Amino acid sequence: MEKSCNMIRKIICLVFAVLVTLFIFNNSMQPASVSSERSSRFVEAAVEILEKLDIKADDSELNITKIVRKSAHIAEFTAQALFLGLLFLIERPEKRKNIPLVLFLGLFTACVDEALQLSSAGRSAEVTDVFVDFSGTVLATLVLAVCGYILELRRRKKKCVR
Repeated sequence: MEKSCNMIRKIICLVFAVLVTLFIFNNSMQPASVSSERSSRFVEAAVEILEKLDIKADDSELNITKIVRKSAHIAEFTAQALFLGLLFLIERPEKRKNIPLVLFLGLFTACVDEALQLSSAGRSAEVTDVFVDFSGTVLATLVLAVCGYILELRRRKKKCVR
């Protein structure tokens, strides 16, 4: 029973990791005009929130657009790495040998993501964007590593009590 539950969890994580990756690639293939239009909705929402907090929200001064766009990249890559990391850690959290694989897949996705932008109208590839994307992967990997460590400590503590 335990093995079939783990298999179902792994399949779910794999499906979500693939869906997030496809979402990332789809966004990269959008022309600059479409991408900017999508971002502008979030920028407007961010400006509204800042104004409600009594913070002057001049986009040119704070560069809210850049912050929103970079944050979206970090969030996408964090989600991808969380699903990939969970996929590898479900069965045995103490086996951290797959962490480099999660990091590699995140970096690989970031490079492909930037390469796809070269073929999109009005878009360009930036090395700094690879670093921004990869920071999301690193963030998720650190979260998973800490969670795995905590689970391992709890498991050891239970063994000592018995």
